[in-house]
Amino acid sequence: MRKLALLVAAGVAATVLAVAPASPASAASLCTTVVNHSNGSQNMAVPAASGGGDNCLIGFGNLGCWGPNCQSVKRLQRTLNVCYGHNLVVDGEFGNKTYNALRDAQRRSGVRDDGTYGPNTRSAMRHESNDVPNICHDY
Repeated sequence: MRKLALLVAAGVAATVLAVAPASPASAASLCTTVVNHSNGSQNMAVPAASGGGDNCLIGFGNLGCWGPNCQSVKRLQRTLNVCYGHNLVVDGEFGNKTYNALRDAQRRSGVRDDGTYGPNTRSAMRHESNDVPNICHDY
């Protein structure tokens, strides 16, 4: 009976760990603006939260902002066009085309292609230079 109780407890613990969200994404805010990031030698604009931190999320639903005033989605769309060869309309709308282009960039960058821009995707992607248009740099 004791062995059965231990097996059940271990199964519950494994289930909880399997469904618990990853801490980096759960700690991230929503991307609503753009900030300059320097990797030490190059400057690039990256999506950021309203407080200026670049640990943020963009995706379907309520992940980030959208529409003509959404600078974070516009920056992501421009990056996907310039650095990954897509031809998105830079309109601030995170729709199916942006989602699919982001998944492509995630695959090409070696991260999980879940269609959500977050800290892991940001760090793996290339971003357009602030200094020289149409040139991309590693984060």
